[in-house]
Amino acid sequence: MILLIINPVSMFQQFQNNQLINEVKGKVEITSSETPVIATVTNADELRNANGAQAQIYKDAEAGDYVLGYSDRLIIYRRSTGTIIYDGVTPSGLVNEAQTRIIETITTKAKDMRVISASSTEVPQISIITDVDTLKTNDPAFYANAKNNDIVGLFASAQVIVLYSQESESIINSGKYATSIQQI
Repeated sequence: MILLIINPVSMFQQFQNNQLINEVKGKVEITSSETPVIATVTNADELRNANGAQAQIYKDAEAGDYVLGYSDRLIIYRRSTGTIIYDGVTPSGLVNEAQTRIIETITTKAKDMRVISASSTEVPQISIITDVDTLKTNDPAFYANAKNNDIVGLFASAQVIVLYSQESESIINSGKYATSIQQI
């Protein structure tokens, strides 16, 4: 004897999700091979305040809007008006795009200033300065004009470090560096 257990709540939720997906499909093109993760916005202000990428994506969102999350795309849908509020890349996709732009900018400016070879294909490792005071304590000369949110770029093969100001969109310092290994 085979016993089937049917969960009516789960079936109802799946039915509602399918209805929602079909509504959105009528408004934008959706890849049917991927089933989205579906959520409801409960606190749009909290989402906007999380970080810059979230602020950009959820700028027009309201409580009650539906979020359909795909692997490379996010859709925010307001069912009450049948409106697509947002259709674009995911928050992580926005961060990756911004990081790629910054890396390209730093590389171009470093080549223009002849800090690295014009033929270099090296991609720098970057990090955002969050505690400028500690850096200034460790190397006051190099970080003298640094501010929080500036970017440190390391071109490891060329052994070059650059300090990039996002505010002025320029390299404010650069130099050669060497690493050493100490036994402890």
